[in-house]
Amino acid sequence: MTPDKLCGQFLGKAKGNLKISILDQDTVVFEGSKETLEFVGKLFISQAQYESDCGFGMSPVDAGKRLFIKKSKLGFYIHRVGSDRKCDECSRAELPRQAE
Repeated sequence: MTPDKLCGQFLGKAKGNLKISILDQDTVVFEGSKETLEFVGKLFISQAQYESDCGFGMSPVDAGKRLFIKKSKLGFYIHRVGSDRKCDECSRAELPRQAE
């Protein structure tokens, strides 16, 4: 299943409660209910297997904002590397930055 279809399926029947925060200099924390964290896990697998695009992201202020609680200020971007196919993200000098 594509990441977009997976998101539509999950967010069509439930509102997420994901919060991503910085714990310390080296650690990011993903907090959420059992269902929300299972969805995020499936999303990583879906993106790893999706051959048409090497990157997928969600943000509390943009695409996928229904997944996040209102206090969340950080989103995430999943980028699969090592693909034979070159994509827009792979050719950029820097990956997209999350809006603060």
